[in-house]
Amino acid sequence: MTSSPVRPDGHPLRALCESLLSRLDELSDTVTDDIRRELPSYAALPLAEQRATVHSRLHALLRGLALDVEPTAGQLLEFQTESRRRAYYGLPVQDALATFHIGARRLWDELRAAARGTAAEDTAIELVAPLWMWVQAASGVVADAFADEAGSRYGREAGLRQRFLELLRTGGTPREHTAEIARELGFDPDGDFRALCTPAAPWAAEGHLGLLQRAARQLAGRVSCGLSGQLMVAITQRVDPADLATRVISLSGDDARVGVGLDRSGLAGAEMSIADAERALAVASQGGRATSFEDVWLQASLVDSRERLHPLFAEDRQPGASYTPLLLTAHRRNSRALTSSPSWKRGIPTARAVGVPASMPTARQENSLEVLHQLHRPRRPARPP
Repeated sequence: MTSSPVRPDGHPLRALCESLLSRLDELSDTVTDDIRRELPSYAALPLAEQRATVHSRLHALLRGLALDVEPTAGQLLEFQTESRRRAYYGLPVQDALATFHIGARRLWDELRAAARGTAAEDTAIELVAPLWMWVQAASGVVADAFADEAGSRYGREAGLRQRFLELLRTGGTPREHTAEIARELGFDPDGDFRALCTPAAPWAAEGHLGLLQRAARQLAGRVSCGLSGQLMVAITQRVDPADLATRVISLSGDDARVGVGLDRSGLAGAEMSIADAERALAVASQGGRATSFEDVWLQASLVDSRERLHPLFAEDRQPGASYTPLLLTAHRRNSRALTSSPSWKRGIPTARAVGVPASMPTARQENSLEVLHQLHRPRRPARPP
């Protein structure tokens, strides 16, 4: 391969590459779809921008293969500029490098298919070495671009993530200031947020939180991790909480406990979701799995509430009482249903009476009623010595 054209018009390999150039729009769309399917992090990049980039790269690569020329300095600078954009969007460098391999793999499959039955069928293998050379040249400038960008952005982004968490936790800051930081971190301030919490100890050592942040970049959506007191808090948007919880547990140990908040709207919702996750974590009884506030909302909501709620239930803390007045009334109203209906129906009228939504799954209704019953069961008087 040289820097000047060596293949004349009509050369079988040149004709083969140019046949793919004639279907470049279709091919670039296919490669773009391959990349987004194999690399979820690319969902953060605008689709139209990615399609244009892939189209430009494939055009340069196919022209280079057709003419048997190396990448020009201008083309390499263009790759480098595009890579800085990827770094700006927070895409992992390994994913940016992988796009060249995904594109080259698809291109080689297309070249082999197009060569069948043509004069290039037996010589298409000669394109492998120059194709790999283009991938290597592009990978080098991509790595350099990410290294330069990371040095200037990493420290600033870590500070922004910590500041964002502090503003959400403390409140009282003008919304626009918090919204500006959210936008810089790639969040939509008016979108839905969900928080995850886990004990801070495994993440306090230098560099550990950065490992999780890098792992989270492989997920679709946005994640911002930070430390707050005894907690590590991850603020997410458009992220599957199960996927993130799996990475948290993988990095911090099989006995890790993770609390997951509700999906809530806007920055105020993000603050509430942190509180959800913190309360879910407080009642989590098992390590190695995530505990969602959605599943334990009643227990989680009553954390630290015994003293505050004591006056409401004082009168039935005597021998013979088994339910709070509210629950007892509900049982009396539904005595017929309680004795004649199937077990799964028995819980529903009682659930309605105490404000548990009837639309809630039956198992969760029964769990909620059982928690109320256990929480307010009267204590037996101590036996005299």
